Amino acid sequence: MSWGPNRLDIFALGTDNSMYHQYWDGSSWGPTATGWEPRGGTFNSPPAVVSWAANRLDTFALGTDNSMYHQYWDGSSWGPTPTGWEPRGGTFDAG
Repeated sequence: MSWGPNRLDIFALGTDNSMYHQYWDGSSWGPTATGWEPRGGTFNSPPAVVSWAANRLDTFALGTDNSMYHQYWDGSSWGPTPTGWEPRGGTFDAG
């Protein structure tokens, strides 16, 4: 996913089913060359990520209760909290 020139953001589920994030900023990988930033949560599905503006990412995934959860980057911080996820409701099939 990209929200701007020379920017790449990767999201993945770890073996603990928590979300992790890594990024390319045009000159190096972060948070470290081979490290991953924990984004929190426990999920049944891989993330879906969209960008609708510069410096904006919206990440969605199904929690262990099969409800949809959302986390966003607004250009300066992660929301709704640094590693928190807001429930979007519903019950879905992860398959």
